[in-house]
Amino acid sequence: MADSKPPSNIKPPSWPHNDWIGPVDKRSNLRKINFAEPLEETEREAAYRKMRQETYEWNHQFWARQNQNFIQVKEEFVEDTFAKKGMNATDNEGAKQNLSTEEMAEFYRNFLHDNRQILKEYNREWYRRNFGLLWPALRVTIDKVLRKLIR
Repeated sequence: MADSKPPSNIKPPSWPHNDWIGPVDKRSNLRKINFAEPLEETEREAAYRKMRQETYEWNHQFWARQNQNFIQVKEEFVEDTFAKKGMNATDNEGAKQNLSTEEMAEFYRNFLHDNRQILKEYNREWYRRNFGLLWPALRVTIDKVLRKLIR
């Protein structure tokens, strides 16, 4: 029997000093991030945090859409494949039947081929956004180091 624990009531503090990483989102399969907003956040730090939040949200939205599309196309493929065989996608008890490994390999190959351009554009944009975070991250880190040295 699996351990069934009640959901945690732990919430991040009002002004966390560190980002809080939450559970996996069911639509995007990415973990929710609560970005820290320190009380004495500088304009540069706030701009960097906002860039990170925008990048995270863009990534979350992309994978939520992509995963929804994947699920829909997969269900259609399974139903069509069983229909071509003259079979139902569910057995007599109503449980879903599985296609063979070879049939599913065909689906995955076709899905990747059909979505190649979308995934290529996603990768380009992902690199653009994440490399764009490097300079602001370096500037924020230097600012923090200098503040510690001055104190």
